[in-house]
Amino acid sequence: MLRARLVHSRGLNLGIFCDGDLQGFVLLSHVLDEAEVLQIGVAPQYQRAGLARQLLTQAQAQLAGLGIERLMLEVRASNRPALGLYRALGFIEDGRRRGYYPTSTGHEDAVLMSVRPGG
Repeated sequence: MLRARLVHSRGLNLGIFCDGDLQGFVLLSHVLDEAEVLQIGVAPQYQRAGLARQLLTQAQAQLAGLGIERLMLEVRASNRPALGLYRALGFIEDGRRRGYYPTSTGHEDAVLMSVRPGG
């Protein structure tokens, strides 16, 4: 499934490498004038070092060049570092999916966010 995602014609996939090792990545999908962050990850030793910001900034620039008008994502409501990063990059909250993510004590909301790439 990952291989298919990486070569899909409507995908945009970016990575940051250090000494040949993948340290951070973002996988996106786009259709017409909208795109969605499917997954983003940074190796634990590189978290809080700005890699996710670099990846999303580059992704927004490339998506703007493709004519994408809206970039969307969803994030756990409890993921404060990610929410802070997304807000700093101009993402706004569009809504919530109540009880979307399972937790050890029940469920938590998914926060739906979007931004206009390049604008």
